[in-house]
Amino acid sequence: MSTRRMGSGNGESRAGNSVPDDRSGGLRTGGASLPHGVRRLQAEVAMDPGSLAFVPLAELYRTQGRLDIARRVCVRGLHRHPTHVEAHHVLGRIYRDADDLERAYDEWDIALRLDPLDLASRRAIGFLCLERGQLEEAGKHIRRALSIDPDDPRLRRALRLVESGGRTRDPDGAYWEGVRSLLEPGMADFLRESHVRFVLALDASGRIVARAGATGDADLAALASLAAGANVASAEIARITGQAGFSQLYQGRGDHQVFMGRVRAPAGELLLLCVFGEDTTVGLVRMLFRELVEALAGVDWPPVSSVARGENLEAELAAGLARLDPSGRAAAPARRWR
Repeated sequence: MSTRRMGSGNGESRAGNSVPDDRSGGLRTGGASLPHGVRRLQAEVAMDPGSLAFVPLAELYRTQGRLDIARRVCVRGLHRHPTHVEAHHVLGRIYRDADDLERAYDEWDIALRLDPLDLASRRAIGFLCLERGQLEEAGKHIRRALSIDPDDPRLRRALRLVESGGRTRDPDGAYWEGVRSLLEPGMADFLRESHVRFVLALDASGRIVARAGATGDADLAALASLAAGANVASAEIARITGQAGFSQLYQGRGDHQVFMGRVRAPAGELLLLCVFGEDTTVGLVRMLFRELVEALAGVDWPPVSSVARGENLEAELAAGLARLDPSGRAAAPARRWR
């Protein structure tokens, strides 16, 4: 748990410059207006160190991928306002984008102890527990969040994943075609906003489900196989060292960087692998990946119509590549894996 004191008395969560809900976009200003918004909030905090403007300022820095300064602004403000619920929530999101899952959990837990009805923190901690495979705790938080907002489709989908017990199945080709159609629009948006070179969606065995961007002459079969192996290896390292698991992996520097994150789906875990250079930052990639994961939690996944196990990994990799032509769009209808 966090060592920072929570303070006492009634929370300040609803006063002043409150932070919008995760998907409302209230602070996500576009293009030229963003620097002005930062300058205005900076000036307000500079003139009045006790101003609650530190919360939207930290959130704006977070959306820009400037996680270190966002964290400093938020922590400094919380020293003056230790019971500000939205500030704890925003700090949790900053830690989450930095892949510091323990501190993210701590901040959302503090927010919920201050205000058990804080929907944004309840949902965030539930999704985090689900991602880490802590199904019992995830179910508790997700059901509580649904009691506050029963119409949230992301929460309903997440609850179905919890109630499935996290069981993974090997679905047929029709399922993967449905998943590809579902993923492609979000992957295209991710590619455009993050400025990565290309992004692949894989199943846990390394089967390529969808892709976006220019892959050039990259050996996709080898890349997919190695990514699946790295995912398995990281899970085993986490198990041996007594950790809950690594939700994201990052490697490289300069013009050769790779990021991989996990996405839960009804038939098992998916991997999102992207390759990028100096045109972007890993902080921005992580933030947009998190937004993509949150969006996918609220979609209607295709039903798992049947179970079919692949004979070997090489056949499954070949099947995945065969479904994609060089433009990255679907080729002929996928054959059933046997």
